[in-house]
Amino acid sequence: MQLLRQKRADIRIFRIIVSRTGRTEQVMRHQPLDRAPDFTQAFIVMFGVNLSWILVALWAIWGLFAAILFALTLNHVMTRIEARVRTRRAVTSPR
Repeated sequence: MQLLRQKRADIRIFRIIVSRTGRTEQVMRHQPLDRAPDFTQAFIVMFGVNLSWILVALWAIWGLFAAILFALTLNHVMTRIEARVRTRRAVTSPR
């Protein structure tokens, strides 16, 4: 009996909507959303992996000077982005 009630509740929660394009989509209703997973650590690791193979490829194709120049340019860009974020946080944060 409880399984039947749960099934009815699931039917109420999920509705199948057929849009004008003919695609079917499921829309959740009346259910609180959970917090999104934090992928910061995975992003940082994959950024390092991708940066490594890009630097090795640059070194193999155009030499060490091109790889160092790319690394310095990327470091400069990331430093500028960090400074901009810190400035915006300082301006918008309440004191």
